[in-house]
Amino acid sequence: MADPKIIEPSKILIAGEWVLSASADCVDLKDPTRLQLIGRVPSCGQSDVGRALDAATAAAAVWAHIPRAEKVQRLVAIGTQVRVHAKALADCLALESGKPLMEAYDCVRAVAERFETPESCVSSASLRPSTVTVVLTPQSAPLLMLAYFVVPALMAGSAVVIKPPQACPLSTLLLGRLLQHLPSGVVSIVTGGAQTGQQLAAASQVATVAFAGSAGVGRAIETAVIGAGKGFWGELGSSDAVLVCADSPLDTVVPALVWARLRNVGRSCLAPKRIYLERSIADEFVLQAHLCLADIEFGDPLLSSTDVGPLASLEAIRRVEDQVAYSMKAGARLVVGGMRFRPAGLPGFFFQPTILTGASDTMRVMREEVLGPVLTIQVVDDIATAMTSQLAAGLGRRIGVFTQDVARVADLSARVPACSVWVNQPLTDADVYGVTSLEASAADADRRWPAVGFPYKHRPAPDQDT
Repeated sequence: MADPKIIEPSKILIAGEWVLSASADCVDLKDPTRLQLIGRVPSCGQSDVGRALDAATAAAAVWAHIPRAEKVQRLVAIGTQVRVHAKALADCLALESGKPLMEAYDCVRAVAERFETPESCVSSASLRPSTVTVVLTPQSAPLLMLAYFVVPALMAGSAVVIKPPQACPLSTLLLGRLLQHLPSGVVSIVTGGAQTGQQLAAASQVATVAFAGSAGVGRAIETAVIGAGKGFWGELGSSDAVLVCADSPLDTVVPALVWARLRNVGRSCLAPKRIYLERSIADEFVLQAHLCLADIEFGDPLLSSTDVGPLASLEAIRRVEDQVAYSMKAGARLVVGGMRFRPAGLPGFFFQPTILTGASDTMRVMREEVLGPVLTIQVVDDIATAMTSQLAAGLGRRIGVFTQDVARVADLSARVPACSVWVNQPLTDADVYGVTSLEASAADADRRWPAVGFPYKHRPAPDQDT
């Protein structure tokens, strides 16, 4: 597979071919670790959008009538090729997004599994055959969300036009070399920013828009596309909460929550973004969390020893800075972190691992989703009251509860029936690592949650494509 730097940056994928963009506007891409130029891609305008959608419309009429078994065969073959080129894809993803290499490998593996098991994909989207689906992916997980949306759309007989995030589109273009082997026009890729995405979503040829990203942007897109009679399929971020009761074994709970929060540089949609502690354990929890942070390796995401890398863009780190700064002005107490830093002298978008205590529900770090390595802690006297009055405010879709009292879990769950409640598990979608139940044996807990709770430290990274 071609090195990502070899992809001609002035070309996009339309009708099965890499073609020149009609736009003269280009964006320079710099890696978020060293801020060095790694590529240049066009900001596609209406002409490119129109070409991609016309090709998709023509292809959808053919693709919808291809037998299901053949669709499956073609998608499985793509999954196989993703595994063959796993190193190139993972290296590119880590380079452009700041995602640590071991996480990048796991993302690529999940992409391969999605393509290899297309019949198991159950979509809640209103996908119809012989139509066009637009897929807008986030910088936190461009390849993973691409596979999540694209495979069900293709199985439903829809053609797809993908717009990757402007800050990190190269891994998507690299994956496009494999998607290119589908029939002409079934998958197209155009690059650009918010305006390009808006043009795609608003086009008359589009039947469904799939979007992953912030809740605010997603709801605005949803309102627009549903108002135009189109389907919307959204995977929106949220500010999920965790309740830690006083009977919880902190030596297990703390490293699990620290890892779940800092995974993917704190940019995971499913993560413990708001932590509520019963007062009697608050000081010990904060102390242990601080000690965990000291053992985490920040640095170059291309090194397999790195646990946490940089944020993907200047815009992303500025937003986290503002959220932390405004919350501190409102009374939050900074325990550690809170600003940019340069691990190993690297000049990129690195934000210190941060613990904020004394948070209240009016602060930005509690009202907004924080996509950075920030643990926000609020101390409460009564967990049940916290769950009812604070957690049911609609900020998150999931709640984690840590306690050894089963009856208490049932009582707490009944207070917020609209949320899914996770019991004695960190809020994370990285099930590849497993989670530790409080009922698990001590030996099993040690195996699943080593040292700081970062399992990557114990897994060798492949050093070449296999």
